[in-house]
Amino acid sequence: MKNSKLNVIAVLLMALLITSCNKAYQVSQSKELSNKHEQIAILLPTISYAQSGQLNPKQMEETSSSDALQFQNEMVSWMLKRKKKSQANFTVQNTKTTNSLISRAGVNTDDATAEELAKILGVDAVIFSNFTLSQPFTLLESVAASELLGLPAATSKAEGQMSIYDRSTNQDIWSYSNKQDNSWDPIPVSSPADMVDKFMRKASKRMPY
Repeated sequence: MKNSKLNVIAVLLMALLITSCNKAYQVSQSKELSNKHEQIAILLPTISYAQSGQLNPKQMEETSSSDALQFQNEMVSWMLKRKKKSQANFTVQNTKTTNSLISRAGVNTDDATAEELAKILGVDAVIFSNFTLSQPFTLLESVAASELLGLPAATSKAEGQMSIYDRSTNQDIWSYSNKQDNSWDPIPVSSPADMVDKFMRKASKRMPY
């Protein structure tokens, strides 16, 4: 009985901890505005790492770019599944089109305004995101690679932020942030698909789409 009570307390504390790490914001008309979106685009997320093992700056840049593309593709796939499930009217611009339009315009997404990016992409809304991971995913695809670089085979902690920019009002209508500590999880996060799925499942509970 004592152990059962301790287990219940542990679960409640964990739930409280997880809840306290989630933050969401939305304008009062977010649902109404999002219902008017016919096409949305998901930008390449910004990826940073808490530790990088023995990677040099060039390898870090290449790894960050590769991980960002995987995250972007996974987020687009996730949104397409959500669109199908909810029977929403919006379409999601494919990543090749999004990245090609940005590249051809010759703009740095860090310097351009959301309004400029939405115009370049020709969409009604743009989803921005950034993630800070324990270590890179791309070079952790095999245990051998992780051991070689002095990194664990899965990321245990991650922090993510996401926001939806509405072109018609020129403002962010929704934002969400989440800190994940997977060190207690029996199934470690070992790929961008795992991380995006966990993040989006929590974000979608408050997302206007």
